[in-house]
Amino acid sequence: ISFRKDSIENSYQYGVITGLRVYPLAPQKYPIRPFLGYKFTPFRFQQVNTEGEVYNNTTVRSALEAGLGYQSASWYLYLSGNMILQPEEESWLSRTVVQPIQQPTYFFSLGANYRLETTRGAYSPSVRILDTLLRQQNAMGLFFGIGPSSAFPTANSSSIIESLPFLDDRAMPDLFPDISAGYHFSRQEWVVAAAFRPMRQTRTA
Repeated sequence: ISFRKDSIENSYQYGVITGLRVYPLAPQKYPIRPFLGYKFTPFRFQQVNTEGEVYNNTTVRSALEAGLGYQSASWYLYLSGNMILQPEEESWLSRTVVQPIQQPTYFFSLGANYRLETTRGAYSPSVRILDTLLRQQNAMGLFFGIGPSSAFPTANSSSIIESLPFLDDRAMPDLFPDISAGYHFSRQEWVVAAAFRPMRQTRTA
């Protein structure tokens, strides 16, 4: 006779956080300043059952924030407490069984931002002369760009909700290239461009 320990593994992961902060006192170098904020982020819940089956569920969660920030000549440091709005969630244990769960309501954030200056030579005499010449005629305005990009859905698919509600409908897509090309009309300060992003997303249960 053999005995085993049945256990279920749960994990939480935040995506890229987007939001805003309001400072009652204007940030300055060296004084500590309080702030209030609101932000939202993709919140990924993963559960592994006793059979080793993996369940993923992604939702977009909003949070209120309050904290303190410190600014030096090159660094900005902050510490904040956060409260998630509506932490309740439903976890699909199978294709037919749903279990309500309670996510963590509070969490702390600790961050450090370093300021990197890359525009010191933007107003050198040679750059000013070139800028003046370009503004006199729409020349040398053609450009091409490529870089990494990502996105996350903000609404559920009605067809998936009706036929396959147990799928991870708001799963984050992988990184994909963002390709653009266009022309900068210097005299009018217009930019005309076309962009393309080959987006692909996979749904799992």
